[in-house]
Amino acid sequence: MKKQFYVYTALIALVFGGIGGLGGELIFDDDRPEGRRPAREVHSEATSYVDAWEDASPAVVSVVAQKDLTDYYSQFGFTAVAGPTTVSSGTGVIITADGILVTNRHVVEDDSADYVVILSDGSEIEAEVLAKYALNDIAIMQLTGDDDRIGALEVLDFADSDEVSVGEPVLAIGNALGQYSNTTTAGIISATGRQISVGNAGGSYSLVDLIQTDAAINPGNSGGPLVNIDGELVGMNTAIDSTAEGIGFAIPSNDISGVLKSYEEHGRIIRPFLGVRYIPVTQSVQQRFSLDYDYGILLLGDDELGEPAIVTGSSADKAGLLENDVILSVDGNPFTSTYTPRNSLSTLFVGDEIKLEVWRAGAILELDLLLEERK
Repeated sequence: MKKQFYVYTALIALVFGGIGGLGGELIFDDDRPEGRRPAREVHSEATSYVDAWEDASPAVVSVVAQKDLTDYYSQFGFTAVAGPTTVSSGTGVIITADGILVTNRHVVEDDSADYVVILSDGSEIEAEVLAKYALNDIAIMQLTGDDDRIGALEVLDFADSDEVSVGEPVLAIGNALGQYSNTTTAGIISATGRQISVGNAGGSYSLVDLIQTDAAINPGNSGGPLVNIDGELVGMNTAIDSTAEGIGFAIPSNDISGVLKSYEEHGRIIRPFLGVRYIPVTQSVQQRFSLDYDYGILLLGDDELGEPAIVTGSSADKAGLLENDVILSVDGNPFTSTYTPRNSLSTLFVGDEIKLEVWRAGAILELDLLLEERK
């Protein structure tokens, strides 16, 4: 079986040159070759894409990490170029007029770097990282400095990512290859609810409930927006399948909204945590474990890794969940291949109470669970 590799799309500059449509219906005339698209529909579709780009692109920025590499080069007997050196670059999206923006955590994971944001007009403003959310590769930044534009910046509106449909047209905008800022590519929503493992020098991470798209995503696009035909944010571009063409992934806008709300309320990112290890229930899992249902999540530990099914002291532990339980639904919403625990938590917050329907050894239980913060 071919192994798949999913990689982040921030562009890392190596220090030695290597680090580093909607138009109207089809109309055919007798004297026109059959199958040719009428000009007015092409114009309508193109206009839709142009309008979406014009609405979204002013809020899209390049995020550049810079370092003074004098000491690094000197240990090898080289002299560094005077001034800060760009070591990585990605993309970000401005979401408030006073300069709050979001990007991927992996774009700004270097705590020793200084960050500069390049606006759509090519001008630069310094920025600082306010918070990072490692579990879903999201970071929040703030533009800083004495710049008259801060307070009147263009922002990008959010769409409800739970409402996106497979086949819906989208645009990906980003700092492609770290040199082609606000490059725009078109495609569709290819799938929703995807789960992948991604990795870079910092380690390997699991990302779930992602939006899949065939809009071209290139190195440097990380943190950039995936927008709908109305120019609204439906996702944040974050990774690609390196073994394929036209398979990219974006974090849903609702996940980003939840992280932003947490920061606004607490001054840091805190998210609710169930505290379970599980596998999705499918027909094959149902047969293998002799379950009564072919949906839900089966709570299973991993003895080899020393990971229990229920995290001690977690919300799940306090609610009375046990290994081999199957959580069928949350607040009446069944867990399926497209509605997962991450979906269920995306719009919930620490302190919310949820009701679980649980199958346990042939019996159905209803358990109340109070969501707590991951410790």
